[in-house]
Amino acid sequence: MAAAYEQFVLDRSSQESLRSAGNGVALIAALIAAPETAGGSYAAYLTVARGVVASVDIALKNDRLKLNSDADFKAKYQSYYDVWDIFYNSVLLADAGAGVYSLANNLRKVNLVNATKTFYTKMKDFDFNGELMGVWNKLRGVGVTRFIAKTGKELEVFLKSIPDADIPKGISYKGKMYRYKETAATYEVTSINPTMDPLKNRYKKGLYTSETTTGNKIEVDAFGGTTGKTQYEFEVDLENLLDLTDDATIQKLGTSFDQMKLSGVANKYEYTHIIADWAKSKGYSGIKFYGAQGSTDYVNFVVFEQTTVDNSLIKSATPTKW
Repeated sequence: MAAAYEQFVLDRSSQESLRSAGNGVALIAALIAAPETAGGSYAAYLTVARGVVASVDIALKNDRLKLNSDADFKAKYQSYYDVWDIFYNSVLLADAGAGVYSLANNLRKVNLVNATKTFYTKMKDFDFNGELMGVWNKLRGVGVTRFIAKTGKELEVFLKSIPDADIPKGISYKGKMYRYKETAATYEVTSINPTMDPLKNRYKKGLYTSETTTGNKIEVDAFGGTTGKTQYEFEVDLENLLDLTDDATIQKLGTSFDQMKLSGVANKYEYTHIIADWAKSKGYSGIKFYGAQGSTDYVNFVVFEQTTVDNSLIKSATPTKW
């Protein structure tokens, strides 16, 4: 029995050596493919993902081998390493079929998503301070420099990679809002401007408001002052807003406050337009964000849909002094 067990451990060690050799190849492939990901190639992106997962898997080698020599350790932690193996293999399978448009490849993609969710769910109560814990902390971003996208395309790819479980929860807002319009304009102040050009606004098309009269005044002064313009006050009860005034949310989305407030440059909306599209696709009703005019932090809102605005109004708009 002892001889059989010893042979089993030796066999496992041999398998780990083969696995390490395969990981080395994956890492080289990832380095070669890395420049291509800027173009959004799914195949290249998965090759890089494979390299990242491979580098992580190498770090776990000693932990996995310990499973074969420590019965107590195996009894307590085997299931955690099992979900890692499923995750690891699903990435390799997805990468292997990345360039093949077939039912089998689509199933590989579904398998990758499911394996990722299973791994993240299982690891939430992992407590062994070994190599897998270090890997888990890195995957969660603990002790690692935060990711900030360097281009709009990089931000778009990153947002698509966020697991559903990690998407920030929407917040509610009940209270006053302030908005101005040209006094001669015929549309209602609580109506989205029908002539609005989405590409010329920070978060594309929507109803833009300020939380305070101070913030609204900063906005109007940045666009020619108060002459010929009327300020209005109204009250709303909104749900499921993406809160971009929250630093934890900003970090989760792979961006920064500076990117959200870019002004005076040609690409000032490069990042915010991508955030707006993503937020709408995830069902947020709008965005709470810091205004970009001047140096004072003040809070603005954008509500994406007119029906949302109409349903949220609890006090109609009335003119108010600047």
